[in-house]
Amino acid sequence: MSEIIAFIESNIELTIYGGGVVLVLLLFLVFFLRYRHKTATRRRINASILSIGGQAVENTEFADDVDGNVHVDFLVYSKGRLIVLNVQDYPGMIFGGEKIDQWTQMFGGNSFKFTNPLDYSRVCVQVVKQRFPNIKVFGQVVFSHHGDFPKGIPEGVSRLDDLMSDIEKIPVIEGDHEAGLIEWQGFIESISTNKVTRVYEMQ
Repeated sequence: MSEIIAFIESNIELTIYGGGVVLVLLLFLVFFLRYRHKTATRRRINASILSIGGQAVENTEFADDVDGNVHVDFLVYSKGRLIVLNVQDYPGMIFGGEKIDQWTQMFGGNSFKFTNPLDYSRVCVQVVKQRFPNIKVFGQVVFSHHGDFPKGIPEGVSRLDDLMSDIEKIPVIEGDHEAGLIEWQGFIESISTNKVTRVYEMQ
C-alpha cells in the first residue's frame, strides 16, 4: 500500500498534467463540432438564398428614424424587386402566428420563448423602403432546416427547403426598372465590403 501511495505522490504532477491535456482536447472537440455544424448550416442557407438569382448583399445595416439601425441578413435585388431576408436557426418544433407576440420553441424536452420575428421583418422592410423609394420591397423570414412548424407556417415565413417556391410567389415587377436600378447600383457602390458584409452576383 505504501508503495502505491509513494507512486501516486511521485507522479501526481504528471497525472494532473495528463488530465488537463485530455480536458483541453475534449473542449476543443466540442467547440470544433459546434463550429462545423454552424458553418455547414450557414453554407446551406447561403446556397439556397443565392439560388434566387440577381444580386445580393449579406449582412448590412440601415439607419432607422429613431437614431438606430436595423440589420438585414440578406438583401436581394431580383427581377425589379428587393427582398429582405432575415434568417432564424431554431432547432425543434416552432409554434407561432402572425399576430402572436411570443413564439415557442420546443427542443430537447424544454420550451423556450422568442419574439415574433415577423415584427422585426416588417420594421426592416419599412426602413429599406425609405432607402429605395423606387423599388418594390418585400420581406421574408427564413428558418433553417433544423426547425419544423407542426401547426403550419405563418404568412411571411419560409423553411429553407421551401424558400425558392415561396420566393416565386412574390410578384415580379414588370416595366421599366431604370430608376430603381440606379438606386440599387448607387447603394452597391456606397457600401464597404469586408469579411462580414459581402456582395454576391447571381445568375
